[in-house]
Amino acid sequence: MSAARMGDWFRRKSIPPSDENLNDIKQVFINLPSFQIESISTEDLASLMEGIHVNRSTEQIAMYKAYWEKDFGDRIKLDDFLISAKVMHDTGELARTHAKRLDKDEDGYISVKEFKQLLEVLIKFDPNLGHKTYDEFAANSDKKCDGLVSIDELADWIGKHTKVINGDVYRALGVPPSSFDLGQMKNIFEAMSSYENESISTKDFDNLSIEMNMERSPEQIATIQNYFDTNFEGRLKLDHFLRILAVLHDKGEIAKCLVVATDEHAEGVICHKEFVDILDVMVAYAPEIAGSTYDNILKDADAKNTNGMFSVEELSCLFNKQTEN
Repeated sequence: MSAARMGDWFRRKSIPPSDENLNDIKQVFINLPSFQIESISTEDLASLMEGIHVNRSTEQIAMYKAYWEKDFGDRIKLDDFLISAKVMHDTGELARTHAKRLDKDEDGYISVKEFKQLLEVLIKFDPNLGHKTYDEFAANSDKKCDGLVSIDELADWIGKHTKVINGDVYRALGVPPSSFDLGQMKNIFEAMSSYENESISTKDFDNLSIEMNMERSPEQIATIQNYFDTNFEGRLKLDHFLRILAVLHDKGEIAKCLVVATDEHAEGVICHKEFVDILDVMVAYAPEIAGSTYDNILKDADAKNTNGMFSVEELSCLFNKQTEN
């Protein structure tokens, strides 16, 4: 694996680093300017994150640094960092490793205050956690202990709420996302850097697709961006995004969503050019239908009307028929 596919790549794919990957991470660590006595200064944290390709904002790095210095001092030990690196693919297990460091008497519990501080940092690390709070955790906690939180319970709870999302799986299996999955994808959307006023910039499509494990080529991303730039003035609204997510498993319904969103006059029909534009987007979304053309989809149309218009319902049926071939 190239260095460019370290760090966040493991979390998105839910794949643990190999021994070779961990050695690459170790080399980045020991080559930092402040490395001595098997540790580095927290001042090198930003360079460390950059070196292992964990892309974080200045604000996020500052939060990590402050969190670490408060509880563990201004040095980060190599052994401690590698323990965390081994589970960077699993946010629940990452939470467990941090909580165990806080558990000085090793009784399996940390304080509520410590949990809240840890949760705040983890939310910045993994957008799937969204806006989770201690109160939500406590409401579902089995072990009631005043002022204390079970490390096992917090790790299991965080693990449950950071399940890896894989958008392509729904399409491949023909299974709709659950309400929990949709909530996780909403969190990812809201965590995009351009998010404001319930929408994101189309320039964030690349990052959005990566976070949802629907990685596409630069050409495919450009096709999708161009479609939304043309029809939605460079912004994608959250409610429109969620409507598309709900039918990720059904290509025909996705095509219908694209039409309905651009059908300003609610006429329920599209022309030849609009059909071709949507076909380009659908091929970028579902690469297995690459090679489909307007003409070979048209031959399956039930209504060979002369005005070149398609109803929304017919379009949906045509795409589903095409992708079954």
